[in-house]
Amino acid sequence: MLYNISLICRVFEWDVVCSEISRLNFMQITVFDPFSILGLEPGAAESEIKKKYRRLSIQYHPDKNPDPG
Repeated sequence: MLYNISLICRVFEWDVVCSEISRLNFMQITVFDPFSILGLEPGAAESEIKKKYRRLSIQYHPDKNPDPG
């Protein structure tokens, strides 16, 4: 009897593990790409990166522009 309960618990544990693995397989993993955030092509010059960063920091800064858009 004790063996049957132990076996049922093991089967249930494996079911939970397998369902979690299958759930993780369907998740989308996004890669952090700072160039796409800044709207620049990869390999852009440092001056272009700084210029775009400054422009966006002013656009989205709550003290400079209360309504970003």
